[in-house]
Amino acid sequence: MQLVLLTLLGAFIGWFTNHLAVRMLFRPRRPWRFPGLPWAVQGVLPRRRRELITAISEAVGRELLPADYLLQRVTAPRVRERIAGEVAATVARRVAEALPSFLPRGLSDMAARLLAEGARREVERFFAIDLPGLLAGMRRELDLAAAVRERLEAV
Repeated sequence: MQLVLLTLLGAFIGWFTNHLAVRMLFRPRRPWRFPGLPWAVQGVLPRRRRELITAISEAVGRELLPADYLLQRVTAPRVRERIAGEVAATVARRVAEALPSFLPRGLSDMAARLLAEGARREVERFFAIDLPGLLAGMRRELDLAAAVRERLEAV
């Protein structure tokens, strides 16, 4: 019986200290000031919120998802092919919708197909010729650390 009581007492003490430690991390959110005391009581995480936001945003922006990695993923061949295909399909659909209904079906299909292929070629040309310059500008402007910082500060 004594062994069971000691085990239960140890479990309760462990639960209570863990519960207290977690509460002290997060609460109180706003500082509590007591009259006559020069310091305020506040949870560790709310008190160091600015430091934590800076550290998290720097880690995400520089280590986890740097701009070069994101741009590389966005411009992967598979993504480029999908974008070109979607643009071509959209152009074909819009051309087919815009052409008057009195045109023969074969003529409107041919026009839609030709314009879609032209759009596909232009997208592929854009990826080959114009995209590197665009990415260089995006690399300078894509500051994921700042974006993460803004989102965390808004919460």
